[in-house]
Amino acid sequence: MFKLSLMDYVPPECADKFGEYFDITDNTDEATALLLNGMDMTDFEFSPYLLALGNMTAGSDGLPLEQLAQSGIPVFKGAKGTGASSIKEMAVGIIINSLRKLGRLSALCGMYNADLEQARSQALYTGSEMRGKTVSVLGMGKAGVEISNTLAFLGMNVIGFDPGMSLEAAHHLAPEVAISNDPMTLFPEADIVILCIEGIAAGPLVNAGMLGLFKPGSILINLTGAEAVDEEAILNAVDSGRISEFITDYPSAAIAGHPGITCYPGIAASTKEAALETASSISDSLLDFIKNGNIHNSLNFPDCDLGEIDEENRICISTVGIPDPMTLAAAILDGIDIEDMDGGVKDDIGYAVVSTKDPVESVPKIEGVTRIRVLTDI
Repeated sequence: MFKLSLMDYVPPECADKFGEYFDITDNTDEATALLLNGMDMTDFEFSPYLLALGNMTAGSDGLPLEQLAQSGIPVFKGAKGTGASSIKEMAVGIIINSLRKLGRLSALCGMYNADLEQARSQALYTGSEMRGKTVSVLGMGKAGVEISNTLAFLGMNVIGFDPGMSLEAAHHLAPEVAISNDPMTLFPEADIVILCIEGIAAGPLVNAGMLGLFKPGSILINLTGAEAVDEEAILNAVDSGRISEFITDYPSAAIAGHPGITCYPGIAASTKEAALETASSISDSLLDFIKNGNIHNSLNFPDCDLGEIDEENRICISTVGIPDPMTLAAAILDGIDIEDMDGGVKDDIGYAVVSTKDPVESVPKIEGVTRIRVLTDI
């Protein structure tokens, strides 16, 4: 049995997903893996015995990914598409709430001490319908496709954009959803823009230049991450009226409470159903890494897969600054009969797994190698 520490609140049903192979421990110094649910780990002291982290949230805020990678510790997230149904419902709810002004109208009842006649007189004809409005969805992963299909079903004109859209996503996309190949055409006619991208490059996707293309008075919804937008540009766009409202699931002190900005506390994929789905995916990834050396769905390491270990030894080598970790692994293990190997590089972080039936007594650790693990099933 391996040992798992729960670093902050995880629904008990999710913890049960790890029960078959992991003992839950409060002692992080003896834990094989840590499971997080949004906790800030920036100043956390990681044990040298720690092998991996699981991250229940969609983003990476508060995670020292580079530090962990340089210590040979992968951080696993839920597989792509986990929580998609929850994110879809959040997006639809946000749009309805914004267009119908539900939050403000609910407050009117309290303002007039439940004098419904007075409240109703203030509320008449203040909202608008979704039907017929144009929405641009950036990101055609599983969540983006589900959002697009649902909004099209509700009568909206939906335009999607994702240069990396998979064949599977395209197959599940409703025929009513139009696809644009030019992101610059998405904004001038859109009443609503939704950011729902599974992983983005460094730097904000929406900046002052991009906001200048938006339809005046449009609504921007961020379900991607805090890093997806330039917050100063957002504040200027809201104050100038370029966008009527910015709605985000990734609040910060700079924007929370600002007029025209609505913040939610990172809840798009935090339903119990989504949490169970994510926990199950992370459990599979953690176990596959610890037992077999394979890596899938990591925030800071490349994918690597040799299948289930079977009557063999495996040498798992983590590197930093090495362009070809598999070539390095072959050189380090010179003289060992290599049956199979896999590996790759993500940013500056490399990883390689080597399979052999030869005995492995020791592996030299040279410059550029951050961690070596030897797994055996012989």
